[in-house]
Amino acid sequence: MKLDHQLFRIVISSASIFLAACSKGPMDTPLVMGQGFEQYKVDISSRAEKMSSLELTAFNWAVEGINYERLIEVAPKKTPREVIRMGIANAKADIEQGMAPAEKAITEFEDVRAELQKITPSDIKFRQQKTFFGHMPHLDFNVSNGSRYDVGTMHWVASIRVNEAERVEATKKLSMHYKNSTSLAMKQGKNYSEQYQVGHVSGDYSWTTQTILQANKLDVTVVPDIEAIRDLEGNLILPKSPYPRMEQLNRMSKAVELYGSI
Repeated sequence: MKLDHQLFRIVISSASIFLAACSKGPMDTPLVMGQGFEQYKVDISSRAEKMSSLELTAFNWAVEGINYERLIEVAPKKTPREVIRMGIANAKADIEQGMAPAEKAITEFEDVRAELQKITPSDIKFRQQKTFFGHMPHLDFNVSNGSRYDVGTMHWVASIRVNEAERVEATKKLSMHYKNSTSLAMKQGKNYSEQYQVGHVSGDYSWTTQTILQANKLDVTVVPDIEAIRDLEGNLILPKSPYPRMEQLNRMSKAVELYGSI
């Protein structure tokens, strides 16, 4: 039986169930485990009103993500205080092992991102071509690949604003697959001219509204979608962001500091 880990967190209960009187407080008597989940719930509910707010928060943190069966395996006959200390010990080990790799990953991530930001567009021109199906929007611009990477697939995000408004009127994701073209690659250090048809046969309707067609001034921007750029083998060039892992480690550090005295 797999149960949601949230069920194992101690919550303040209005139930008038209390532990039998004993010489030790609720933090220092073994949790009732191995007698079924319902008995476990009764046990932790009865402890809640006798524990401090900090103790409750610490216990909830220590069992976060651990279901009932797993808790029996890793903390048999342990008290809430021992469960918290076990969580602190595990967090310290994770921080010790994970902090240096996370910091290295951030350095590498930022280095690659800075390189990909050297792929820059210029001379952006927007035009509407009248066709049998109506207006067909086109984007023409130049690209300089100032990065150290050869690019197989390039992604862009184009945006259009009307009459100097701050609000974006329409956006469009654009892709260029160089391995499917005569270029074969966007080579590092090279310049290219790009031409995009915004939409398919009938064009993208969001780019051919009357507001856009009748505007006195149009401001069109094109920026690289850095996270989606791929190399010649089809692999994403930018690594997976290391920041969620670093944030996790920082939260662990704060918890260790906060609950370390319990």
